[in-house]
Amino acid sequence: MVRWWGGVVWALVGAIAAAVAIETLLIGDAAGGLEAKSAQAAPGLRLNEILAGPARDWDGDGVYDSKSDEWIEVQNTGAAAMTMDEYRIADADRTVRFALTGTLGPGEVKLVTGSAAVAWQRSQGLTTAGLSLNNAGDTVFLLQIAGSDTIAADTHSYGSIEGASDRSVGRAGTQSEDWILFDSLNRYTGGGTPPGTGCAPFLRLQVKVPRTQRKPVGYTHYPVTLGQHIRRTRIDHGLSRTELASRLCVHPETIRYWETGRTKPTVRLYPWVIAFLGQEVEGTPFTIGAMVRRKRRRLGLSQRALAGILGIASSTVWRVESRRYGPERRTLKRLRAWVATSDG
Repeated sequence: MVRWWGGVVWALVGAIAAAVAIETLLIGDAAGGLEAKSAQAAPGLRLNEILAGPARDWDGDGVYDSKSDEWIEVQNTGAAAMTMDEYRIADADRTVRFALTGTLGPGEVKLVTGSAAVAWQRSQGLTTAGLSLNNAGDTVFLLQIAGSDTIAADTHSYGSIEGASDRSVGRAGTQSEDWILFDSLNRYTGGGTPPGTGCAPFLRLQVKVPRTQRKPVGYTHYPVTLGQHIRRTRIDHGLSRTELASRLCVHPETIRYWETGRTKPTVRLYPWVIAFLGQEVEGTPFTIGAMVRRKRRRLGLSQRALAGILGIASSTVWRVESRRYGPERRTLKRLRAWVATSDG
């Protein structure tokens, strides 16, 4: 797979070399000029997860292709929705591979696949190299066009461990600055860095699998609780508790506790659980508190993290969600605006 940044241009003859030079200029124009300044953190948008070496159909088009099935996620960690029109994704030599567009709400993520990059490159009249992620190691740039300048809003470099087949590297949590390896599909047992975690790339949880026909004794046909939904979906997918635990990077006993109602998933794991279930299990929310709680969990945000994003007290979030407080008009406006933004 050439997922992680590194398109290799072979200048076989002078004519090809000239064509490549011309294309480089075109790409430079598309990026607004690639003489980027030194990297500096741009508030809000950042790189979130990268998979450079796909070994299966990740973009969901029904066909495996090493170029099309690479992917990168970016996340908005700011307090307000962001317009992404000024942002570009580039590889180690700062060749722009994709131009972001649209709006991304606070806490939400945007998935960019190799197939999306190919479509954009074709629309620009460029060589369709996809994201061009190098399996042996590369650097990914999130560039921001600021007038005549190009600023590196965020960067991440990875090596051959992360670039191996069906491994991704991403942030450890919604608000984390640390990057970890997601290697449940291709376990890494060596002594290098980063170490293996056994966790699954996020998109793996959304892969459709055949449903098993034989149901065990006690199978719940009409689940009500979250634990019952998890157990039913796990059985339908033919997974043991150990297999599901591996995908979610938790202990098998944790799955048992969830299924029996002894504990519930932590907020950090809610996005993974909902992705695995393929649906929300709570009813349609009608109050602002229920709407806030549902979206916050779907994004894996704690009450404190959401409060930080919106610039309000965490106790306010708790009181609103528990229906013990009617927020003041300004706070209510912020909450409604946040709930109304798309999930990216």
